[in-house]
Amino acid sequence: MRLRVRGSSGAAFRSAALPTAVLALGGTGCASLTTSATEVGGVRMTDERPMRDGGSLTVAFKSDPDKLDPSLGSTLVGRSVLAAMCQKLYDTDARNHIRPQLAGKMPEVSDGGRKVVIEVRKGARFSDGTPLDAKAVETSPRRHRDLPESARAGELEPVQSIEAVGGDKVEPRLKEPYEPLLGALADRSGMVMSPRALKRYGKDFAAQPSCVGPFRFKQRVAGDRIVLEKDLGDRIAVMYLGEIVEVAPAAELFAVPKHPYTQALLSAVPVPDPPAQRARQRIVLEGDLTGPVFPKAGGGTQTVDHCRFHTRCPLAYDRCRTQAPEHRTLPGTGPDGSDGGRTVACHLVEDDGTAPRRGGAAVRRPARGDRPLAPLAATTRQRPPDSHHPTATTPQTPAPQTPTP
Repeated sequence: MRLRVRGSSGAAFRSAALPTAVLALGGTGCASLTTSATEVGGVRMTDERPMRDGGSLTVAFKSDPDKLDPSLGSTLVGRSVLAAMCQKLYDTDARNHIRPQLAGKMPEVSDGGRKVVIEVRKGARFSDGTPLDAKAVETSPRRHRDLPESARAGELEPVQSIEAVGGDKVEPRLKEPYEPLLGALADRSGMVMSPRALKRYGKDFAAQPSCVGPFRFKQRVAGDRIVLEKDLGDRIAVMYLGEIVEVAPAAELFAVPKHPYTQALLSAVPVPDPPAQRARQRIVLEGDLTGPVFPKAGGGTQTVDHCRFHTRCPLAYDRCRTQAPEHRTLPGTGPDGSDGGRTVACHLVEDDGTAPRRGGAAVRRPARGDRPLAPLAATTRQRPPDSHHPTATTPQTPAPQTPTP
């Protein structure tokens, strides 16, 4: 059985792939790192060979891993594969000391050891784009404990309840003090699975596993190979004057841009289809730039009380000029209709994710009494202006008439 780990042209196997290979080889009894050609003064714990960007790393296993499901898996070779793509709440270092991994810090224990509070690391995402938060973390330990076929049930049997507290903390309540809990959470019982993937695949999660980790699942051919690829993320953040205005998975962003600035940006991207390119309407932004936010003297930053894009936005209203929009998570933008973790900062995007549109589609005003700002700060054109192809954005001055005598 082979585990093939793929990198990318811009990512080196320095922090993820090589340690994974060491774990897999050492854990399964395959070839040792120590050879007669490389051993100098004892067992070699690191590989000093030079690294290179990209490429593939192939690891041989002595047997076929079982299900790639942290709840159901029970073999060491299966754990070696999962370790490359499923991080845990806690992990062990080279001295076998437990350290936070997906947890933000070591847990807080109270009530005589019966109450444990785990802070969840901020900013992480599962390989399918789902944000990592307390609610997502809450799902996996419950499944580990309650799934009838779970191989983790005994490890978490003393856990009476698991609840998300706010957006960034999980609180397991124990029937009695249980010292091995932290060790269990530093192994497969601490691996956190994407709640979206669990909802979509259920007991077949092993066919399309999705976790938080340096690699993500790509392919499995039974009895032959498992392919993981570097998880570089597929999300794009759009910035305007130093502020992020929209974040979304790449496919969704290109298919349906929500923010007016994103729409203008993508309208300028050429497509490799001449007839389609000629038919496209480009959004040309005009108007003055609002200034970026500069630090105040003595510390702090300036307060922005408007949308930075309002002076160039063709759909701006009074509210855009007097109130800075907040980032909102749009529902139903995931591939299966679930929350895809897409965020946008725009008053004109509806709570249901409906984007503002031009030309024949009415744009609902964000608040009663709002009035459009005038004049509108953009026009559309089908091709860039030049001296041979005048457009509406480059008005032509009629040539002066020479009076006849």
